[in-house]
Amino acid sequence: MGQFIDDLQPLRRPKFLAVAFSSKRFAAAVGTGEPALDLEPPGAVTRLHRSHHHTLVALLAGEREFLLCCPNDTPKLQPGVGTCDPDQSQCDPMTTAFNVQPLSATLKAGDSILLPAGWWVWARARQASMTLRWSLVNAHIAGHVAERQATRAAQLRLALQP
Repeated sequence: MGQFIDDLQPLRRPKFLAVAFSSKRFAAAVGTGEPALDLEPPGAVTRLHRSHHHTLVALLAGEREFLLCCPNDTPKLQPGVGTCDPDQSQCDPMTTAFNVQPLSATLKAGDSILLPAGWWVWARARQASMTLRWSLVNAHIAGHVAERQATRAAQLRLALQP
């Protein structure tokens, strides 16, 4: 862990963080969930998945590559095959068999990206990195998110029964 911390670049605070944390109006309008802090070693991969809410990602340190696939590509990505989660895919965008044209972005310290709801996301840390994520859930989709979580929990319980 010490080497990982030593590899992190000095932190630069993105300007929007001051606004996001100090603006009650922003929080009320967007309905942000609790932020999550991810620490990734070089080469760490977040496999292809999708979310049913928008996610704001800010890279605090390091460098991270993102690939995004359109919701229209869902049938080609074989969701749920080999996994008990219909929002996960075992397709690997780094193989030649991947028959989808993703959008790509490389974030460096201080950069941010908004991951749209329903889009498929794959990410890889090019360097040791520190990422701050917020799920942007408003009242309109909060019920849908809770329903999806309950469905996933029920599917997992069924999959784990002998």
